[in-house]
Amino acid sequence: MTNKRSENNLAEMENIRLAIVFPGKITKFKGLGKHFFKSYPEAERIFTDVNISFGNELIYSCIEGFDYTIDSETKKILSSHILSSLFANMLTNNNIVPNAFLGSSLGIYSALFAAKSISFDENNYLIKSLIDSISQSSDYPNPAYADILGLDEKTIGSLIENSNSEDSLIISHFNTQNHFTVSGDEEKLLKLIELSKKLDGLCQLFSKADYLIHTKFLKLSSLWYETLNNIIFANPDIPVFCDTEIKSFNSGQEIKTILHEHIRKPVFFERSIRTLISEGINIFFEVGGEGVLSKQIRWIDRKIRIHCIENRDSFEKATKLLK
Repeated sequence: MTNKRSENNLAEMENIRLAIVFPGKITKFKGLGKHFFKSYPEAERIFTDVNISFGNELIYSCIEGFDYTIDSETKKILSSHILSSLFANMLTNNNIVPNAFLGSSLGIYSALFAAKSISFDENNYLIKSLIDSISQSSDYPNPAYADILGLDEKTIGSLIENSNSEDSLIISHFNTQNHFTVSGDEEKLLKLIELSKKLDGLCQLFSKADYLIHTKFLKLSSLWYETLNNIIFANPDIPVFCDTEIKSFNSGQEIKTILHEHIRKPVFFERSIRTLISEGINIFFEVGGEGVLSKQIRWIDRKIRIHCIENRDSFEKATKLLK
């Protein structure tokens, strides 16, 4: 994402204020873990802990990648969480100290690990309990989601209202000023997509889902609340920004409180990025393959500096930019 000219400009910058962005789900990372497994001791340690927490199958997904079309949502989320945690560890060991961590959606858990609010083992236990709780309780029929581009929030809201779909569709992710994720009933969603096309909207992605995170349709079993209540969160070393709350947190107790219903609240990514920029952040590092969030940040503010860590070369380039 960063060209030679912008790298030179970055090297000349004074008062760099960095936010590291952790995505909730890395969309495609075939071979991403392989780039690091034999080159960095941090990777071997992380994968050893993963083997204890989740087993060999998940390690294979992190190293070789998964089939995005057929593998379960759980495997995608857990693999993304592990790789994001690995990057967090590697950046720390290379003395990259940001001014803020932004945990987008489920990326909040990697951000909390990076900020030393909870340990990697506790984090694994927590996110696994969350997914198990969702899997046990979610019974929404025919769940699906779609990314719709080219229309503003008001227009999409009107389409949902006018098609009498308010009880079955909801905007779950406010990504940019004209990019939204709508989640809910598959049949109603397909009709909404057709209506949006008549207004020159574009459906970038449509997918059936195992469950509808960041919606009121999601249910959680008591397992989640019991697990969360048993974990003690330390105050983070670096502020952790949560994009369901659109604010930074410095208190472990506050973080614990917002996590209770975090997964049922919508994601306000655009407003979060604008808030961080208004607070002085002038460069973002995204950890994850293909730079999905980096592209969204570019749409939000074309002047801001962005770097995506998606392989060994981009990781090494990122560390050099700040040294």
